[in-house]
Amino acid sequence: MDSVIADIRPASIGRAGISHVARARSVFEELFLKLAENYVGAFPAHSFDFVFDGREIPRIGTSAHAIRVRIARSKEVFRRICLEGSLGLGETYCEGLIDVADRDYKEFLHIFVRTIYNNRNLLFRPNVLVRHIPIVLSRFVRTKLMVNPFRKRDQAGDINSHYSLDEWFADEDAANEFFLSWLHSPYPQYSCAHWDESTPDLESAQRNKFERFARHLGLDRAAGDKSLLDLGCGWGGWILWVNDRTGLPCTGITLARSQARHIHREISLREDPRVRVLTQNVHDMEGAYDYITSFDMLEHIDDYDSLIRRTHECLKPGGVALFQAGFDDDRIRKLDPFLEKYIFPGATIPNIDRIARIFRRHFPGVEVVPLGKFDYAKTIDAWYARFCRNQERIASILATKSGVRDVEFSLRVFKHYLALSSAALGAKKGARAHYIVARKGT
Repeated sequence: MDSVIADIRPASIGRAGISHVARARSVFEELFLKLAENYVGAFPAHSFDFVFDGREIPRIGTSAHAIRVRIARSKEVFRRICLEGSLGLGETYCEGLIDVADRDYKEFLHIFVRTIYNNRNLLFRPNVLVRHIPIVLSRFVRTKLMVNPFRKRDQAGDINSHYSLDEWFADEDAANEFFLSWLHSPYPQYSCAHWDESTPDLESAQRNKFERFARHLGLDRAAGDKSLLDLGCGWGGWILWVNDRTGLPCTGITLARSQARHIHREISLREDPRVRVLTQNVHDMEGAYDYITSFDMLEHIDDYDSLIRRTHECLKPGGVALFQAGFDDDRIRKLDPFLEKYIFPGATIPNIDRIARIFRRHFPGVEVVPLGKFDYAKTIDAWYARFCRNQERIASILATKSGVRDVEFSLRVFKHYLALSSAALGAKKGARAHYIVARKGT
């Protein structure tokens, strides 16, 4: 989230006719209000009613659909947003300084996200004067870019930090209960679903994905002597679905201890024992398989060539690899600073062209297929809606089974993560999900 800081005198900021000031507003508050006015001019579907420290700001916009946003300690909030970027925005929301209805939070975030991804010129309209850029922007850029996603890291620690929430939960079952309270499904998935105009809900969209990939791999024709390996298998939804539908022997690999525990429990409830899960690094895969798959796991990989080469080595002649991920079209992109700190330490957004080149280096036949432009955003919107609907239960899990000291802060961490991810992925230059099908020669 880029920032431009202006030397602005209190003045009218547009259609709503803001021309009086109850108290002297800071340059950061004025900048935000002018940015919001410019945003509403470009995206007029919503209006905004802002309240700064109990003081009503005249409505910005003319739409009857008004979003009310209360800001406590507003000078501090907008100073932190301007100087710390996305990290400041996320942390002030999580601290409760920004208060907006859950259903409207993503639209509030769009003021920032759409400005950055779609309409940078909103920053440079005549009513946003730029005089203090060098000092403040240099501090902002330093804050934003100090995160190094290519650092040498403890990959197992990073994975368990999120997927087992091991800083929150000592009990792996409680961590699973937290996630499955909003990912709940007979075959839980924490990856992009496949939507079309007739898809009614998330459950159907995830089933679309399973059925589409089964057709690509030829699983409906698979003989019982074939086998499948899933890398970064999550809570096992895909391997359990494949085994239930085809009887195919399936193996999953995950570094997350809580996910492996959940899969072991699911396996114990089934009559067919030909499903197993291995708790290990995907780079250490062994054996020979007819199919190797991966859903939204590449974000956690720092050596793509090693992984794809090993995938080729572990496929039998004529075998098929299918990898899905959210890809950036321009470059490998480091993760948003808030998400890096609180959600996915060490993750990056891979570049689609680079990954495709590596696959072609090892496989004779490679197909790259883009998913719908907004499939990822729709998927995350569905997770966000589920999370908000179930947040009383989730709060109870945090209060009684975790070690977090501030339940509300922790709830807001996940709400901000989901809302911000959806807003960014739905923007023009957000990452788009693709899948790659690679066939090994016979």
